[in-house]
Amino acid sequence: MSHHESHHVPIEHGHPDQWHQHSAVEGTPMAEHTAIASPGTLLRAWLVICLTVVGLVSIVAIYFVKYTTELKRKTVETTVLSKGYNEYKGLTDKDLTSYGWADATAGTVRVPLDKATERTIEKYNKATGK
Repeated sequence: MSHHESHHVPIEHGHPDQWHQHSAVEGTPMAEHTAIASPGTLLRAWLVICLTVVGLVSIVAIYFVKYTTELKRKTVETTVLSKGYNEYKGLTDKDLTSYGWADATAGTVRVPLDKATERTIEKYNKATGK
């Protein structure tokens, strides 16, 4: 095995030099600016931080609820999502609001959307016993 030198620096306890010594001409040494923590100031700072965090979280929560409610109103509670499908199938507003043949050769009829919705709800209510 080879010999390795120690990687530790020896502890040196020398006497303070002139820079550490203060003379009487300098006067009384100044105290540290943060040597004494004021409990009242710390409490006020902690309260301000807590209230700020609670306020920001509340604002974000209110925005999220408002945004999701508006998004739900626009997409789920309307027929917005079906517009693309209706255009794809070539259906017009008249087709969705009147009776007619959907496919005369197959014998299927077209029912107005609101009537079809009412019939579907009635069918589900009968099935669940409401």
